[in-house]
Amino acid sequence: MISPIADEDSLDDFTTDVHAAPEGLVPWGTAAEGGCTLYRRADGPPDRWTITLCDIEFSEQEDYDGPVSAFLHDLLTGKVVSGLVAVTPARKPAFWPR
Repeated sequence: MISPIADEDSLDDFTTDVHAAPEGLVPWGTAAEGGCTLYRRADGPPDRWTITLCDIEFSEQEDYDGPVSAFLHDLLTGKVVSGLVAVTPARKPAFWPR
């Protein structure tokens, strides 16, 4: 398993992101195009948390009712179209960890 916190600099970046987020939002990813940040909305038990996407100024927001795995699947297969995350769905989407 690869940790998103590889060194002290990435730990500092992660803590900065957590403190910059509105209350109840936990950052878990960033879209390379557009600078959108992906959050888990920490509301209720963790298995009921939903996804929230926000632009860098927190002026635009999109919500997805479901877990990260379902969100990524739906995003990559075109079932979800986002104005904040640019994705060109593939016929056979795949994921390769870094």
